Amino acid sequence: MTGMKGRPAGQFGGMSIELGKVGIWRHSSGLTPELVAEVEALGYGAIWLGGSPDGDLGVVDQLLDATERIAVGTSIVNVWKDDAATVAASYHRIAASYPDRFLLGLGIGHPEATQEYQRPYDKLVSYLDQLDDLKVPASGRALAALGPRVLRLSAERTAGALPYLVTPEHTRQARQILGDGPLLAPEQKLVFETDPERARAIGRPRVQNPYLSLTNYVSNLRKLGWTDADLADGGSDALIDALAVHGDAAAIAGGVTAHLEAGANHVAAQVLNRDPLPALRALAGQLQLTLLLAPSWQSQFGLRWLVPAAREARAASAPWLWPTCSAGGRRRTARSTGCSPPGSPGWPTPVSYPRACGCPPNATWLPPCR
Repeated sequence: MTGMKGRPAGQFGGMSIELGKVGIWRHSSGLTPELVAEVEALGYGAIWLGGSPDGDLGVVDQLLDATERIAVGTSIVNVWKDDAATVAASYHRIAASYPDRFLLGLGIGHPEATQEYQRPYDKLVSYLDQLDDLKVPASGRALAALGPRVLRLSAERTAGALPYLVTPEHTRQARQILGDGPLLAPEQKLVFETDPERARAIGRPRVQNPYLSLTNYVSNLRKLGWTDADLADGGSDALIDALAVHGDAAAIAGGVTAHLEAGANHVAAQVLNRDPLPALRALAGQLQLTLLLAPSWQSQFGLRWLVPAAREARAASAPWLWPTCSAGGRRRTARSTGCSPPGSPGWPTPVSYPRACGCPPNATWLPPCR
C-alpha cells in the first residue's frame, strides 16, 4: 500500500472544515446517492461539485443530507453567473444546517464562455468585498487560481486555492507563492486502466474538450513548459499522461501523492472511467483511507471508523481497531479500505473482502482488537 506524505490533513487557512487529504471531483449529474454514500464509507474527505452549479446551491444540501460527515465544496461557483447576494444567502443556509461541512469555491470562469468577461481580477476582488459585507467568512471560501496574482489573492482573502488541470510542478510553484498556511487543493484526473492506448482514449477527449481550447488553461500549461506541439491535436501523449494519470492502483495513487509531496494539503481526484467506483475503491485502499464500519460492527464494538496510522497519526484518540480473519492457521488483518466482512449488513455496495484483503470466503472472523 502507498502511505500518503505531504502536509498534514485537516484545517487550513483558518478553516474549521476537515477535508482530509483526498476528495473526489465530479459533476452533479454523476453524484448519485449510492455513489456519495460509498465515497464517504471509503474514507474520502470531500466531494468537489464540478462545473458551475447554480447560485442557490440546492445540490449541496442534497449531498450533505445524504451523508454524515464528508465535506462538500463547489468547484466552482462562477462569479459572472450568480450575484454575491444570492450566493451568500445559499452559503448561510448551508452553513447553518451543516456546520463545518461546506466550502464555497469561487472562480472567474473563462473569456470564451462569458460575454461580460472584462477586468477579471477586479471582478474577483469586488465579489469578495461583497461577500465580506454579507458576512461570508474568508475561512469559508476558496478561489480557483492558476497564476501568481490570483494565488496571492486566494491566500489573502480566502482559505486558499483550488487549481484545476495542473501538474505537480504547478503545485510546487503554487505552494511557494501561497506560503505555508493556506489551503492548496489541486484537481487531478485519473484513469484506472493499465493499457496506455485505452487509457489515453479515455483521457484525451476529457482534456481536449474544452480545456485545450480555453486561454487560461493553455497559457498556464505553456508557463509550465508544455510546447505548442504538446497542446496541438488533442494533446501529446506526454501531456495527456500528465494531466490524466493512468495505470493500476499504485500508479493512480502516485498521481495523487505527487501533488501532496509537492506541497498540496488535499487533492481532488477526478476519475474519468465510466464507472468510477472500481478506481475509487482501489485508490482508497492504496492510500489507506479511513474505513467506515458496517452498522452491526459499530454497535458491537462501539466504534464507527477504522483509522489507519497513515491518515490520523496526529490524533491521540484514534481507535486502532482492525477486523481479523483466520484461515489455515494464518491471521490476516483488514487494513485495506473497501473491505467488508462477509454478511455485514448496511454496507453500501457488495465489496469482495477476500479479493481486497486476502481472506478466503470460509475464513473464521475474529474479534477486532485495539
